[in-house]
Amino acid sequence: MRNIMKIGVLTAAVQTPPGTDSKMFIHDPRKAANTAALKWIAWAVANGVESLEMGGAHAPSHANVPPESMADPVAHHIAMLTRKDCTGVDLDDEDARELADACGGKVALGTVGVFENLLHENPMFRRQNIEHVRRAIRAAAKLNKAGAKTEGVSIFVGRNLKLPIEENMRLVGEVLIPLIRYAKEYGVKLFIENCPMCGWTPADTFTQNIANTPQHWIVIARMVEAAGLKGWCFLNHDASHDVLQGFRPEWSFKVLRKAGYGWFIRRFHGKGLNTTLGRIAGCGYLGQRIGGEPWSRMNGDQPPPGVQAHNSLAMANGHQVDWLGAQIGARNDLKLNPCETTFTIEFELSQFRNPSHFSSQQQHWDVVTSLLLGSIGYMTGIEIAAQSNVDLAKIVADNNTPEHPKTWAWHAMNPTDESNLVGLDNIVEVALKWELPKFSETSDLVLGSDLAKAA
Repeated sequence: MRNIMKIGVLTAAVQTPPGTDSKMFIHDPRKAANTAALKWIAWAVANGVESLEMGGAHAPSHANVPPESMADPVAHHIAMLTRKDCTGVDLDDEDARELADACGGKVALGTVGVFENLLHENPMFRRQNIEHVRRAIRAAAKLNKAGAKTEGVSIFVGRNLKLPIEENMRLVGEVLIPLIRYAKEYGVKLFIENCPMCGWTPADTFTQNIANTPQHWIVIARMVEAAGLKGWCFLNHDASHDVLQGFRPEWSFKVLRKAGYGWFIRRFHGKGLNTTLGRIAGCGYLGQRIGGEPWSRMNGDQPPPGVQAHNSLAMANGHQVDWLGAQIGARNDLKLNPCETTFTIEFELSQFRNPSHFSSQQQHWDVVTSLLLGSIGYMTGIEIAAQSNVDLAKIVADNNTPEHPKTWAWHAMNPTDESNLVGLDNIVEVALKWELPKFSETSDLVLGSDLAKAA
């Protein structure tokens, strides 16, 4: 058995697969969601894909993201519904069994992806989004009980854009901790993604999801630990978001290890980043702020791993994800067990995202899924190479002589050299000393004290 991560796919890669269309998702969202889910499962079974993350977004008619910010692909592939008045429909047992039966034990529906703003400054939207995550938690529990091997729900934290980040961080304790408790009651884990969501709204703010940097991850991990919920909430790390913000996944892993929170990352999202140097030269890492759409703040495109020219110079300069370095770093610094970890590939390559670019819906599906299979092959090779590197380094390190203690293998097996990360000690110290908010013991839906003050 190879000691590598399971490689899966996020179904938002194609929001309207063959057998559905955009009108169906508006007029009969439950039927559309089930049809789409079964199409994805059949594809995964036929192609030996180990895992799917099921898009669990709001149905299009009930989404609360501004239309101009909907370029970010999300998918409604779980038959659950949360309306803006917070009434809704859960995934029913029959639908859960149908999806699990279609998997046939060959594919894990590992997570349900609900990427909404849980700290939204609009009270109605915040309540709707939190209720939708609670509904996704119940759906994940039903899927797992039916045999779909569903571990949890992938989420964003979000941000109240009317408040500074430090006040938002305190809201995490008020809003997220009860949600984790609720998930634990159902035997479901929560996985927080690290995207800054710079184009989520037209607001002139790059950081619209505060779980975007290692320092913030440490604080959130401390909250989870202090609330007695370690093991029920983790980070779902996406390397492209590190590169987008000017740092690298290998650095992120070292920061967590140094702080003692390497355990916090246990799932991965995977897409690359081809940074556009002209945009960085003209606008900086915070992106275009005038004369563009919200997602103009993105300095580059995000192809699946392997679907880009291999550019070692770009990797060395932090303008492209070094996948081999990232996967070696994850093993050395996070001390995870690859066999118990899932790497989920996302597809956000803009020129292939729009079905209207293709002669037919079927062609759109065929092209995107072919690219996904190629990306799975690429990441499988990267995973094998990363594990081989660690294994070889250990053999050499175990057989070093006193005369030659610091060989290549010594450095590979001792990921403690942070001499190039000047200032890291202070960053970690601030995160470890930041005063945590008090946590309530409830698992009820909590909106947060900021909305009470605003009222």
